[in-house]
Amino acid sequence: MQVSILGPVRVGAAGEIPGAGVRALLARLALAPGRVVGVETIVDDVWAGRPANPANAVQAAASRLRKALNGHPVAVEAVAGGYRLAVGRDDVDAAVAEALLASATAALR
Repeated sequence: MQVSILGPVRVGAAGEIPGAGVRALLARLALAPGRVVGVETIVDDVWAGRPANPANAVQAAASRLRKALNGHPVAVEAVAGGYRLAVGRDDVDAAVAEALLASATAALR
């Protein structure tokens, strides 16, 4: 399942994910495919100001993201201290672009 964060944030052919905060959370998690992103990192990167209850704000956004992804084989997993987007690097357009750029740069050397 392809997660696109270069351009409109979308998952597969389903179209854009609704809600700016939900899209921002998906994009932040997609920057670290398959890895845990801490709650504090998510708060710092996704919210313009600090929410009154950061853990609850992230939990609510993750719940809305899961609902938006319903039917897609992309899982948002809550793990100790943070959240993980259960996808591989090859499933995220930005990670693929980064790998291609690294490969092209290495080929030029």
